[in-house]
Amino acid sequence: MKRWSLAAGMMCWAVAAVAADPAPYEVRISVPGEGERVESVLARSRAAATDVVEARYPQAQAFSVRELRSPAGREWYTARLSVNGTNIVDTVLSRGSGEARRMLNSRYPQGTIVSLNRLTDTAGQAFYETSVLRQGTPAFKDAVLAGSPSEARKTLQARHPGASLGSLSRLSVDPSGDDRREAARKAADEKRAAEKKAADEKAARIRQAQQEERQAIAEASKAAQSQKTAARKASDAAIRDAQKAGRDGKLTTAEVQKRIRDARKQAADASREADREAQARKLAARKATQKARTK
Repeated sequence: MKRWSLAAGMMCWAVAAVAADPAPYEVRISVPGEGERVESVLARSRAAATDVVEARYPQAQAFSVRELRSPAGREWYTARLSVNGTNIVDTVLSRGSGEARRMLNSRYPQGTIVSLNRLTDTAGQAFYETSVLRQGTPAFKDAVLAGSPSEARKTLQARHPGASLGSLSRLSVDPSGDDRREAARKAADEKRAAEKKAADEKAARIRQAQQEERQAIAEASKAAQSQKTAARKASDAAIRDAQKAGRDGKLTTAEVQKRIRDARKQAADASREADREAQARKLAARKATQKARTK
């Protein structure tokens, strides 16, 4: 995790609100008689990155400058070197130890790499930046990751022998906090993904419940209407039978009227029961939808 966190933290500089902080750049240069090389620098812009690299390699021509917005397989390497009798520590962002070694050998042609390791712990280290002034060239800024201002100055002086260095500024980004920021970012991303998934699932449940509610209400209304129609037909038939029986002399007028009242009452009772059943089914469907909304 550490080996990615430092690079990930530095990638954030390019898009952070504090535009003054430098970002990592990969610069490809062509050196007469030596071919192409790749350098990694911290700079505030493409132009500044070009200035830094061309100052390190006065005869070189930069032909590709790319801001590294994501690690893309790169890792930070730290090296202990002996340069003209001075021991320094420097870092490079590269695709592997082989590329890191080539960068350092190009950066310090008179130096010797004593050790080279992937940077896995940045506790106690910080990024330091200074202005570099070399006779005959415009001033520019360069930055380095170091354990102290004196270590940073020693490394920057080795990078730019004979140049005058300005005062060092410690950059606001704390490398030791990259893991925490990366973990917090990852946790926040996972939380947002989980919340979105839960919201999508809830929305799907609500849509399903609403569809089932509409279907249940329609079926309940249809069933109630069917029951009412059947009850009305039965009532009409009973009334006709009673009236016919009265005309045929089989029933008295009072008996006919009673049967008519009973038939109408049965139809009304059946209609009310159909309405109650329909309302109960509709209420159950609405409760299911409400449950889906609150679940």
